[in-house]
Amino acid sequence: ASAHHAFGDAADDIDALGRELGVDLIVIGSRGLGPVAGALMGSVSRAVIKRSQIPVTVVRAHADAKVKA
Repeated sequence: ASAHHAFGDAADDIDALGRELGVDLIVIGSRGLGPVAGALMGSVSRAVIKRSQIPVTVVRAHADAKVKA
């Protein structure tokens, strides 16, 4: 695993970096905001799933976890 920094559309940048690095899988976190908040604020994980040709695994926070926006 490694970290990379980019500026721009997050979903496009994640997909492009995955293709550039030749990864076999993209693993991305989700805050689990739900469909309404996700639609209003946008869901990066949902956009990556829709756009990427690379398989994507979304890891959600545990129900008891305190996730700050």
